Amino acid sequence: MKKYLVIVLVLSITSLNAQNKEGNVGVKAGLNFSKLSGAKEADLSTRVSFNVGLMLETELSNHIAFQPEVLFSSQGSNEVLGSTDIEYRLNYLNLPLLLKFNLSEVITFDAGPQLGILISARESNTSIHDSDIKTIFKDTDYGLVFGLSSKFDNGLNLSIRYNLGLQNIRNTNYSSSNDNKLKNSVFQLSLGYYFNKKNK
Repeated sequence: MKKYLVIVLVLSITSLNAQNKEGNVGVKAGLNFSKLSGAKEADLSTRVSFNVGLMLETELSNHIAFQPEVLFSSQGSNEVLGSTDIEYRLNYLNLPLLLKFNLSEVITFDAGPQLGILISARESNTSIHDSDIKTIFKDTDYGLVFGLSSKFDNGLNLSIRYNLGLQNIRNTNYSSSNDNKLKNSVFQLSLGYYFNKKNK
């Protein structure tokens, strides 16, 4: 089901660009510095992983643009329990809808809502090589995205942003305690390329 959803989203972005000659289709990839926040009893630390996806930038005016994206984002956290190192890998299909405000000719402030669809969740440690923990987490997440980006004449795009999760992603069927609430917190650094190479 999720494979079909990805295909539909990719085709939708391609279709939007075909209908709007002013749109700039691009690809992007970069690093994630993610952490699950909110767990009072767990000592969770940052997990370094990656993001990759598509973006479509459309000018709304001389100073504002709209940019929806479809991103595969590998998130989660690390944890140390005694002598055991644990890695929690939560893979999302993220759908940010961003407004981009010009701060200069090449720099924009980007902000907007984001929907996240959980694709998979796994735990690995020195005792259990790999286990599926997807049922512990909710199927969707939502939050806010904000950051800065720059676009150059050659089509390259550099962005740094913070994804602030607003929902407790822990499945309440497993725990209803406030001490066990978990929220996504992700810093992203990405390099992208717009095929149309159109500068604002």
